[in-house]
Amino acid sequence: MFFTGRKVVIQFFILNFLCIESSFSNDYVEFDSSFLQMKDSSSLDVSRFYWGASATPGVYTSSIYVNDKYVNDIELTIKENDEGKSYPCIDHNVLANIKFDASRLPKDFFTYIQNNNCIEVAKFIPDSSVDFDSNKSRLDITIPQIYMEKKARGSIDPKSWDKGINGLLFDYNLNGYNKTYNGVSNQSFYASLNTGFNFEGWYFRQSGNFNWSDSAGGQYNSSNAYVMTDIAEWRSRVIVGQSYTKGRLFDSLPFTGIQLFSDDRMLPSSQRGYAPEIRGVASTNARVVVKQNGQILYETTVSPGEFLINDLYPTGFGGDLNVTVTEADGSEHYFSVPYTGMADLLRPHSSRYSIVAGQYRNSGLSVNPMFIEGTYQKGVTNYFTGYGGFQINPNYYAFQLGSAIGTNIGSFSVDVTQAFSMMPDEYEDQSGQSFEIKYSKNISQTGSNFSLAAYRFSTKGYLDFQSAMSMRDSILQGKDYKSIDRSKNRFVLTATQDLPSYWGQFYISSLYETYWNENSANTQYQLGYNNQYKQLMWGLNISRSENDLGTAQTSYTLNLSLPLGSSESAFSPILTSSLNYDSTGRQRQQVSLSDTVGETNQWNYGLTAAHSNNGAGTTADANLGYRSTYSSINMNYSVGEQYQAQSIGLSGSMLAHSGGVTLSPYIGSTYGLIEAKGAEGASISRYPGVKVDGNGYAIVPNMNPYQLNHIGIDPKGTNNNIELVTTSQNVVPSANAIALIKYDTKYGRALLINSTYKGKPVIFGATVIDEYDHSVGLVGQKGQIYARVEQDAGLLLVKWGNRSDEQCKIEYDIKNNHNKLPKLNLACNNIN
Repeated sequence: MFFTGRKVVIQFFILNFLCIESSFSNDYVEFDSSFLQMKDSSSLDVSRFYWGASATPGVYTSSIYVNDKYVNDIELTIKENDEGKSYPCIDHNVLANIKFDASRLPKDFFTYIQNNNCIEVAKFIPDSSVDFDSNKSRLDITIPQIYMEKKARGSIDPKSWDKGINGLLFDYNLNGYNKTYNGVSNQSFYASLNTGFNFEGWYFRQSGNFNWSDSAGGQYNSSNAYVMTDIAEWRSRVIVGQSYTKGRLFDSLPFTGIQLFSDDRMLPSSQRGYAPEIRGVASTNARVVVKQNGQILYETTVSPGEFLINDLYPTGFGGDLNVTVTEADGSEHYFSVPYTGMADLLRPHSSRYSIVAGQYRNSGLSVNPMFIEGTYQKGVTNYFTGYGGFQINPNYYAFQLGSAIGTNIGSFSVDVTQAFSMMPDEYEDQSGQSFEIKYSKNISQTGSNFSLAAYRFSTKGYLDFQSAMSMRDSILQGKDYKSIDRSKNRFVLTATQDLPSYWGQFYISSLYETYWNENSANTQYQLGYNNQYKQLMWGLNISRSENDLGTAQTSYTLNLSLPLGSSESAFSPILTSSLNYDSTGRQRQQVSLSDTVGETNQWNYGLTAAHSNNGAGTTADANLGYRSTYSSINMNYSVGEQYQAQSIGLSGSMLAHSGGVTLSPYIGSTYGLIEAKGAEGASISRYPGVKVDGNGYAIVPNMNPYQLNHIGIDPKGTNNNIELVTTSQNVVPSANAIALIKYDTKYGRALLINSTYKGKPVIFGATVIDEYDHSVGLVGQKGQIYARVEQDAGLLLVKWGNRSDEQCKIEYDIKNNHNKLPKLNLACNNIN
């Protein structure tokens, strides 16, 4: 019987497909009932489908698409005319979502739509059409382009931006670390905490970190605390509080004050004109700290071997990232990662700006000075962009002018900065210039990609803002101001080169800098070669960095990686091996095995064994991670001849809202809050392991702001008595918003009824309505009805017309029927 029901559904969709040319077409099409191969054609009434794939009259949450492009989600009313034809009601609220070119429309069009409930669009706009797909809850409106406002591809009306609901946010990344070296134990704890509060389109954020060790105690450091909101008309945002300057022309500065800036994310995707990856090698279970301008941006624990950090929050386009790697035996080494903006061309007539007024934040200064900074970039032609900016303080002035130029051989930018620094008392004021040229080019024919090549020369009297403030503060404090670095030459190169055929790829990332007040130079680089032979991936890496004594060292590494098993196998661990040698004479051999397992890859593990000379001996490391529905946990144990180290980490996010508290194992910035009451266990697309909780909520952690986000929900795993009205929706959130994505659900028991009316099967295609006047199903072949009912006993009305003799009622009772799908044989009786 159940399989017969499936056949009914299939034939019903065939009926819809054959009887229409397009949904809500004006063409009358009569269906030949012989296609259904029914013995009694008198029991078949499909007249309601003569006008197309009719939707039941009512109100539907629908997505509007204009010329096949998403516009907005609305409440759409479906009505039925005297002929039984259903149609979408196109009223003023619907048309308000369409950007018409008013000069092209009839003069009485807007007056007419204000005075009428439902509008026939084709009456005013030739060659237009309206289609509603009830299965997808999608309303398609086609309007000839001549009547539309000209907009860039990917444009989304700011009116569609979802400012989100009110709520409290809490992201956490906790890590406890215990180390025993030569019989002496040390414990430390690190917590990265980001809190937030959203209220009526205003977004408060506070981020900081707590460090504790048994030797130094605990200390909390606040990184940022600010409130922000959108200014949609200007495609801009405003921030008040502690934040960073955008770093578009000058190096990024931490400040406390107010910042107004244009946000490229608000532009259409076709009109949008970076944090870098950090690579390094750890010898043991090590702690990695990333700083910019003295502020901690990131901290984590890594396993022995090569590591990659590619999830930094952007803090601006300028200011090197300083990386400290602390090994389990207490040794440290340092290196820097260049973080400089690329030569940047803007589209003609487009612009980008920022203006900041506030107090410079630097914990190393006795007094934090005030300053004002402004930058502006303007696209003049396809090939030329001009820009300029200033930084002003009572004791410091800097002005910059420059341009970016696009040519056939690559993009260049050239600029000059003039700075004046006033020193205290009898000390000589400083004045100088800094000249910079940048170059970027991707040559697809040769596989060459110069991501960035930049050279800067600064005269002896030039000081950037940070150096000038540090020098003044040192003089006022009676310290040695001459030790402050004063850059002379600086060269940065980041490039990759693909080789022909199967010869692999070269890459380089380098920094070379000299100073006016030092004879030595800062030289750092990473260069390497990667290739693959069948499943074996291998690479060579040469890097130069500084150890904790300031001594430069060069490291040479050979890396091998081989998957074990086929990619289709549920168990496919990866075997990796590395050989390392550095200029201090240290040698290290390492082998690792790692994998992710589980239905949603919720488990991950890694096993590492290594051997080093110079007394380090043999070490072993094991880590295990698990991502639950509510949080992510990571554990690590490392042992060597002279030490033991253990760590445990916990990360995730928490969202408090009017419906309760919802947890997630992911950390994000712009959130979606899914509400699907009763759909506990439903999965969220693109986020493995995230499911609707017992309160009916789930978190989508990282949506793209000001862009169309398609959010799907999989009902697999939910209660059999719950039905999702729709399984996908679109949302366009503002940055940092909590967008509520509500999925309506229907609760009720599903049942299968073989019904007869006057001794014959009930009319095929008739509508089945419950006592609450809700449509709960249709009559299939041989009078078979699949319906979902809210009550265990009640009355169903079956209608195939409006006259009393075209309707009947079915009384059902499944109180004592405990089958997942009760199957009943019931008569449909006269309603009188």
